[in-house]
Amino acid sequence: MMVNKEKVDDILSRSADYTIQGFIYQFNKTLLEILNDEEDAIISIEGIIEDIEIATALTTRAIQCKYHEEQENFTLSNV
Repeated sequence: MMVNKEKVDDILSRSADYTIQGFIYQFNKTLLEILNDEEDAIISIEGIIEDIEIATALTTRAIQCKYHEEQENFTLSNV
């Protein structure tokens, strides 16, 4: 079997880029939630349920962060 080394290197480097961009997005989203908090909520990063958890006296809001590279066509499955 013939393997295109350039193609493999390109795929591996992009996946690392996407992972790093995902961490940056999660950091920015967490910071935004902290700065916008008006209820003195407890905000957990990498919580028990999801990436970000915002707990108030009555509710817990769970946010899962995913970074997806730009898509040319929108489909419901991309959401």
